[in-house]
Amino acid sequence: MLARPANAGNATGFREARETRMQALEVIRRGIAENTDIDPAGIVPEQRLDEIGIDSFTLLELIFTLEEEMNIELGNDVGTPETVQDLIDILAPYLAGNGGG
Repeated sequence: MLARPANAGNATGFREARETRMQALEVIRRGIAENTDIDPAGIVPEQRLDEIGIDSFTLLELIFTLEEEMNIELGNDVGTPETVQDLIDILAPYLAGNGGG
């Protein structure tokens, strides 16, 4: 008998995590579009925020927009995201219903 991979029963969990991350990316794209002139369709997780014109002031505006849209409070201990993926990692737990941790 073949051994079953440890994550074989977690296909649904992986799919849900992927969907949550895609939702986070869409929320981030909307926030970037609201706070900049950047085309949200071109935003990908690997992009550095500074390379797409997100400076520290715009980042604060973006975070406030995301908090308002999602009705959450990220707090001061989330660190400073450097990439779109960092923002996804910050928001995904809230979208998954885990309240950020």
